[in-house]
This record gives sequence, structure tokens and C-alpha cells, in this order.
Amino acid sequence: MKRLNLVFIFVIFFAGCTGRVQTNPLPKQSEVVIPSRYAKAKKVGIQRSVIDEYDRYARLMLSNPNSDENSIETLDENIKVEQNYQKTVVPKQSPRLMNIWERGRNIAEQNSKVEK
Repeated sequence: MKRLNLVFIFVIFFAGCTGRVQTNPLPKQSEVVIPSRYAKAKKVGIQRSVIDEYDRYARLMLSNPNSDENSIETLDENIKVEQNYQKTVVPKQSPRLMNIWERGRNIAEQNSKVEK
């Protein structure tokens, strides 16, 4: 009797484990199903400075047939040299460096603007 009960339990166990039932119906192939707990991914983008730098590089490479990978660095160096040259050639005068005549003229111009 004990053996019969044990065999019966094993038969029920194996029958329960081997019978597969689909609990969720399979979606149709043409439909896209998004889970209900789906969260949108954060917006990932490229920084604006990287895009601008790429545009500069592409414009230089496509416009000049003699350009190479070092051309953008050479161009940046030339721009810096030109800016520094302009600063040294045409220095911005501070009020302390003005002579007495320029300072008097500036004061007269300011007073004439206030009176008008």
C-alpha cells in the first residue's frame, strides 16, 4: 500500500511537471508590445561643442584638398597668433595711459553729452 501511494505521488508529480501550459498568450508577429512597467530611456545626445568642432574639421577637410589631420591644429594656432598680434599692434588704451589732452577731450565730450 505504501508503495502504491508513493508511485501515485510520483505519477502526479511527473504529470504536473511535464504538462506545459502557456500562461500568457504570445503576441502577434506584426504587433509591438511594450511592457507596462517600461520607462523611457533618458535622452542621450552629443554636446554642442563636439558637433561644432566636427563641423569645423569637416569644412576644413572638404574645402581644402591639401589639408591633413594636423590642418585644424595649424588653423587654430594661426588664429591665436593673429589675435595676439592684433593685441600687441593695436593695444587697448587704458584711461591711465591717456595723455592730458586726450583726457581733457574725453571729459569735454562726456559733459557735452550730458547737457544735450
